[in-house]
Amino acid sequence: MNHNTPSKSAYLTKTIRQYGKPYQSEQETITYLLSNGIFAVNGRITHYRYVDIVAFGFICIETKYSTLNKKHRYHWRVEPTTHNRNLRGQIIILCAETPDGIQRTIWNAHDPIFYLPNNQLKRGIDYNPARSALTTTSIYGITLTPTLWHDHIDRFDIIHTYLQNICTTMLTPENYHHYAVKYRK
Repeated sequence: MNHNTPSKSAYLTKTIRQYGKPYQSEQETITYLLSNGIFAVNGRITHYRYVDIVAFGFICIETKYSTLNKKHRYHWRVEPTTHNRNLRGQIIILCAETPDGIQRTIWNAHDPIFYLPNNQLKRGIDYNPARSALTTTSIYGITLTPTLWHDHIDRFDIIHTYLQNICTTMLTPENYHHYAVKYRK
């Protein structure tokens, strides 16, 4: 054993100091996914360096972290580079720090809550836990309400459906030759 190599916890502590709570949230989200049967790793260690998390080796997941602000709302900002290139992941996990711990909702990146009525990506997503339970459509598109929020907590089926769709596409006759394993006799 090499005692000069920093331990994993020392590395994580240094990284959290350097990048702050959102980075810690990514690590906690990876642990959360792993504990629920979804193989996930940090995107920085794969060839998908531009995403936060990679699940099952090829599903790109972007995580967004927020705490309750002074207006008693959660706000997830969409970075300008992300806005210009659209969302980086196929799955989006919104993390909200609540008094009971971190709540995570799982969304398909094409969900209407991320887009304006003209199909442009929103600059940010707001969630007010005190808002009425009705989903409203405004000039800013569909609003994230407590009903939508609670419907998407622990929605692992969204990740599994995405995985199944990719696998089904790979096995279609027109795509099969790209993925077929050729054996020598």
